[in-house]
Amino acid sequence: MTRILPGVEIQVIKEIVPQQLNPSGVVAMIALRRGRRFKPTHVSSYREFADKFGSSEQFTITKDAKQAFQNGVFEIVVTPISGKEGVKASLVLKDLKNKDAVRLTSKKSGEAGNSITAKIRWG
Repeated sequence: MTRILPGVEIQVIKEIVPQQLNPSGVVAMIALRRGRRFKPTHVSSYREFADKFGSSEQFTITKDAKQAFQNGVFEIVVTPISGKEGVKASLVLKDLKNKDAVRLTSKKSGEAGNSITAKIRWG
């Protein structure tokens, strides 16, 4: 790669990649994500992880896998412990007789679905 500034030419001969301070080998992760339940899946890159489990960063497993590969891990063993989308958060509203009246279920599973809230107006 060559960069030219007026009167100065800068040529990068070798990109220096910082040495991994504590490179690791294999990391095991439990995923509340899609995939065949209880079947360990070996992935050796973040791209492979994203292909098999998705790349949405609303899930902490995605962030953790990305960080692990950036920190020198060369393989992750992912074991899904739930179905295709995991469990969605829900909230049950009671009536005046303390019986279940309405159940609200989050559209999203995982951490993003845990922030479900309800506001009731009597009108």
